[in-house]
Amino acid sequence: MLSKSDLDQIQVELDKLIPKHMPVGTIISSLINYHQFVDIVGDEIGFNKETSKWAPADGRDVTGSLYYKYNNGEAHVPDLRGVFLRGLNTFDDSEEKPVLEAQMDMDGLRKVGRIQNDSIKKHEHPIQGTANSAGGGEPVITLGLFHGGTTIRLGNNNKAEPIGELETRPKNAAVNYYIKIN
Repeated sequence: MLSKSDLDQIQVELDKLIPKHMPVGTIISSLINYHQFVDIVGDEIGFNKETSKWAPADGRDVTGSLYYKYNNGEAHVPDLRGVFLRGLNTFDDSEEKPVLEAQMDMDGLRKVGRIQNDSIKKHEHPIQGTANSAGGGEPVITLGLFHGGTTIRLGNNNKAEPIGELETRPKNAAVNYYIKIN
């Protein structure tokens, strides 16, 4: 646990960086755990959806908060654990400059705070093969699936052997997301 003087110094630095009147719905990322964060921002120990200024972005119910009032009666903050944030294609219908196609969310208009499932863009891998006759018998066909210059051997049932990890993801660093609710 941080000392009182450490917390006071952090609060002075935060006051320089984070405006006290940050709007409801603002999301910040932090390396500080929830209990330290509550101390630093001056919230009460123990979450209260009607009086706490900040909430972890973990899907919790915030009925009665200003977030609920200003976000069309949305009863829960988004659950941002384990996900990346992505900007919407448009802020409003009067927007003058459209989003560039290269950075466009292909799902189009989505509701703020809604999770988009993971996906891999449709693509192809060439298959190349050769046929050899072994001792005058049936030809033996050797196939190779090429991915980025690497040969991937075919496994049972003519399927490519699995490669990779449990998910597709860019390099990243873990953070805690907090959302302003009051």
